[in-house]
Amino acid sequence: MTPSSERVTVVAEQEQRVHAELRYAPPKVSAASTSAMSVDQAPASVTIVSHEELVAFGYQSLAEALVGVRGLFLTDDRLYNYVGVRGFQPPGDFNTRLLILWDGHPFNDAWTGQGYAAREFDIDLSEVERLEIIRGPASILFGTGALFGVINVVPRDRLGTRHVEGVAGAGGQNGVKLRATGALGDEQRSVLVSAAGFQSAGAPSTELEQGTVQGLDGERSLGATLRAKVDDFSVVAKVNQRRKQAPTAPHGSMFGVPGTEYTDARGFAELRWEHAFQKVTLDAHVSYDGSRFRGYYAQLDSQGDRFRTTDSGGADWLSAQVRGRVSLFGGNQLSLSLDGSGQFVYQQAIALPVDLHNRLRLSGTVLDEWQLGSRFFVQLGVRVDKYNDLTTFALSPRGALVAKLYDAGLTKLIGGRAFRAPSVYELYFNDNFATQRVPLLPLVPEYITSVELEHSHDFTPELRLTVGGYFNYIEQLVITADDPTMPFQCGGGTVACTVYGNSPDALRALGAEAELRWRPGRFTLVDATYSFVTVRGKTQGDYAYPQHLASVRAMVPVKDGLVRLSAQGTYQSARYDPSGITWGEAVLLNVGFSGEYGPVRYFAGVQNLLDARYSLPVQSEIGTVHVPQYGRTFWVELAAGF
Repeated sequence: MTPSSERVTVVAEQEQRVHAELRYAPPKVSAASTSAMSVDQAPASVTIVSHEELVAFGYQSLAEALVGVRGLFLTDDRLYNYVGVRGFQPPGDFNTRLLILWDGHPFNDAWTGQGYAAREFDIDLSEVERLEIIRGPASILFGTGALFGVINVVPRDRLGTRHVEGVAGAGGQNGVKLRATGALGDEQRSVLVSAAGFQSAGAPSTELEQGTVQGLDGERSLGATLRAKVDDFSVVAKVNQRRKQAPTAPHGSMFGVPGTEYTDARGFAELRWEHAFQKVTLDAHVSYDGSRFRGYYAQLDSQGDRFRTTDSGGADWLSAQVRGRVSLFGGNQLSLSLDGSGQFVYQQAIALPVDLHNRLRLSGTVLDEWQLGSRFFVQLGVRVDKYNDLTTFALSPRGALVAKLYDAGLTKLIGGRAFRAPSVYELYFNDNFATQRVPLLPLVPEYITSVELEHSHDFTPELRLTVGGYFNYIEQLVITADDPTMPFQCGGGTVACTVYGNSPDALRALGAEAELRWRPGRFTLVDATYSFVTVRGKTQGDYAYPQHLASVRAMVPVKDGLVRLSAQGTYQSARYDPSGITWGEAVLLNVGFSGEYGPVRYFAGVQNLLDARYSLPVQSEIGTVHVPQYGRTFWVELAAGF
């Protein structure tokens, strides 16, 4: 590739980042409507992980690609990957405070609010064009769950000049995957379909406090996606199903007994329409979503024979939205939207009948933006949500000021409030007084009020330094605690019931972040980040988080496009568990080689090259307090398109 074409590619990636930021206000803004703003003016703090980065670093899951993004950290309890944001990852949280989107469509489910982050989300990232990580409260556009930000996974529309692509990969823990993708069309009319599968035996052994579990860590995932568009209409559909063995003995199952596993299925189909009239742009969508979960828990009876208990849950929901955008005067854009959903949820605890609940939601949003000359951009808006089973309205205001005080600098001041509505699981789940009962008092939404100041300085068009600080105030957090009114009611009258409730104590998080990014050409990158955060509050001891995070990523072309080298090093400081013991300090190093020759692309890499062995504190339904994270492993991949 020539230097001039490399420069065009880098500029295109910069514009993708900007359009992602602008889509935050509101989503899916066309390029024409952003022409009043300079390339990097944007009312949000956004990180873009481009397709070139996904290919060069060989990221296999969304969770892997988020390692090294400033302010984010991970925990794996061998069932799910949990994404912590800016010091916040409460016990038992299933990514419910982070909204994960597939092409702008929320992928969190309607039963527990869970956001999927690994192969229960998708098999791999070979179909993905880029990741858009938007930090800060985002409920004004997306509603419940967007407390700490939004992760939008943008898939590809087409395969370039090729019509068929196949991907095959294999690696550690006897992992194998296959993906086949076909595409036809152009900018106006196109269709892309893809299907994939993955299977792994998992770790051969898992060292836990209770002893060593041999095997029982396998995983299998299947998925398919569809994207099609004809002029103003488009269709997006996705389905994914995963089965994961659990060596950590959740929900009273026995350690080392085969048969304990989780199965998850999640899918949606959405029809979209968008049309730009002379002064007004209208868009609308209708969608169907579904999710299914079943857990199997293996035990031995008094005769030594194995038996399994099971629980399940899921939801179906229909959603619709209408949005309009109009320019009231030069440099102004007013957006109005109305949306709603009807949710039909079921849950079934072990040995109990099915519990059914219906839920309705209506929401309205007003968002106004002004371009004030060439130096300032202002955004103000508010969203109101009402759930039929909650007594209060959820109010989400937001404001942003973007100032270009000098030619090489850009300053953003962002403030807002986001909410998370209590899930159906939190409102109504009980296990027939084995361990839990329904809430004593009506739950109300939890809120975060956030203020963020960020400044970027461009030393050159390719070299940017970004520094920032933020303050988060979190109140009415939905937590579990022992029932204070009726001790020893559960477990046959031997233990106190746990119950969900709104915490009377607020949490405060104060943090700072810095990032230096050099992007001189295609497949050439040096990116260094550092994040610091401290969380305060009466219950901060219950939240394990790394106070310091640091990362350096680099990719360098070695031989034209034939060979490229990538390396990523991350450091995470120790986390304190509730007893005050530190866990999880680690330095992780990944290296990889990638390249392409004609229609063939390859990757070969090693993850956790130093074989760092560390455990992390977890507080979920599993039967152990600390879970070892995976050691050194490898992955090789070959793709070809025709």
